[in-house]
Amino acid sequence: MADHQDTYVIGNGSASHLLTRHPIFDREREVFGYEVLYGDGDADDCAYAISGAINVVGLPKVLAGKKAFIPLTRDALLAGDFRLMPSDSTMI
Repeated sequence: MADHQDTYVIGNGSASHLLTRHPIFDREREVFGYEVLYGDGDADDCAYAISGAINVVGLPKVLAGKKAFIPLTRDALLAGDFRLMPSDSTMI
């Protein structure tokens, strides 16, 4: 099985952060989508930061035509940060 995890470095030096995608497989072991994490993977990192990072790297490159699954905290949901993500390719 191919390695589908990718990490992108956003920024440079001490101001750099990581955007990581982890594959989510269907029953046939095909990639259905990617869990997208920003920073250290803490769910407190909101969709706003992930959205900005994806815009830097490019949504087509990060998702490769698949769905994005983004973990959000209650606070991020209440703040409406998820509204910055494209609704046709994002699951929260």
